[in-house]
Amino acid sequence: SHYSIFDAYNYPNPVYDEGTSFRFYVDGATNATIDIYDVMGLHVISLKNSTLFQKTFNEIRWIPEKQIEAGLYFAKISLSSGQEKLVKVVLIR
Repeated sequence: SHYSIFDAYNYPNPVYDEGTSFRFYVDGATNATIDIYDVMGLHVISLKNSTLFQKTFNEIRWIPEKQIEAGLYFAKISLSSGQEKLVKVVLIR
């Protein structure tokens, strides 16, 4: 396969109240963590998945809690295989 962590993205983006799904390709990783940061670099939340399907795309869903304000966020997708990708996320309220 020609896919890698660099093909990771989220949809929909911008994100509304119903949330968004981060989609990323897995080949060898056994778990994934998504750390979401605001524009100031403050950590907002960690999302984890330890039941990954191999050699295909996996998804982790994020439904932002009500107290999380509209704005630009950065989602760092980290796989246990050492791969990382930063995705920009726009939240609209």
